[in-house]
Amino acid sequence: MKTCIDKSFTNTSEKLPGIPKHQRRNTINPTVYCEFNNSKGSKSFKSKSQPSVNKIFLKYRERHIEFLEELCRAAKTGLDVQILASKIFDIVNSLRVFSIDRYKALILVCWSLATKFNCDDLRLGLEQLAECADGLSEDGLRKLEVEVLKLLDWKIARKTSLYYVEKYKEIGVVKREEMRNKAGFEKVDEKVGKYSITLAEVANRIPELVLESDKIIACSCIAFARKKLGLKNYWSSYLEKLTGINEKELRIQELENKYYCLINNKF
Repeated sequence: MKTCIDKSFTNTSEKLPGIPKHQRRNTINPTVYCEFNNSKGSKSFKSKSQPSVNKIFLKYRERHIEFLEELCRAAKTGLDVQILASKIFDIVNSLRVFSIDRYKALILVCWSLATKFNCDDLRLGLEQLAECADGLSEDGLRKLEVEVLKLLDWKIARKTSLYYVEKYKEIGVVKREEMRNKAGFEKVDEKVGKYSITLAEVANRIPELVLESDKIIACSCIAFARKKLGLKNYWSSYLEKLTGINEKELRIQELENKYYCLINNKF
């Protein structure tokens, strides 16, 4: 995998020129973007039962997420693309059972879609993708991309956990009146935002959180970061009003005991 990635990105330090959407060739460009929040779904894409993920997928998910991380680092597409690609990967695997031998090509297609949505000035052609996909042809990748888009009803997720964390971080996740030392307010607010982003990145690697709401993951990351930095209340009426998530919905104790306790060493 690494050799293939290195070969495909020999000049990643150079900024690739932007390519207008109408001039793109040999690839499918998604035409409709809307909010899609995994297990919650949107009004136009809501099923009667909650999607489920098969055990085989969970067994092999981590190694393909690691491959995705290598790909994003090599292409310098960033954390937002990485999380969006993994979210698409999780969603399509909750909607259909894919054979194990298709996972690698599938993660490449999910990365390609996420890249086209987030980074219009950077894209990897099907020829280069095919080199990383264990012999799958360009035509095969194109068909798989269409297959993925059809599963998503031609809708691409945008509001990932990282999106919410960054949105709330920009507004502010600590109020001045919460601090005894008012002078240190801005520094603590900055640290909570920084730690929340780190947590969102790590949470992306936890298979058990695959079908958890992106907004809940983001809010729990913020709450856990606030707690680690010594704030008296990990959640507040201000944050509830800002996010629309109350303390009961947040389930911070449950999430911390099950998952975030494993990453205490990050802080």
